[in-house]
Amino acid sequence: MNTVISQHAVKAVVIEAHGGPEQLRLKEVHLPAPGPGHLLVEVAAIGVNFMDVGTREGYRRGNTRLPLTIGVEGAGRIAALGTGVTGLKVGDRVGWYFIWGSYAVGS
Repeated sequence: MNTVISQHAVKAVVIEAHGGPEQLRLKEVHLPAPGPGHLLVEVAAIGVNFMDVGTREGYRRGNTRLPLTIGVEGAGRIAALGTGVTGLKVGDRVGWYFIWGSYAVGS
């Protein structure tokens, strides 16, 4: 069963410029429904690690575009599936790493 979610609002920790912790902003962002092969996950836990700090400080500029919702690892439950996703269903528990956007939670 696929769940379709149109413009879903979440609160996210976003950086719009590189620098210290003062660059962290809590913003409301809108997520489209998941595209083909993608999931929308209700985040239950995230990791906070040096990669997040290094990205915020600008060490990985060539690999990211601003503004950026930081956070690259987490765990939660699937809220919606994009087309073509097989072997998973809404409600399944999942974990991930090295996928930007983990610092976001439904508002």
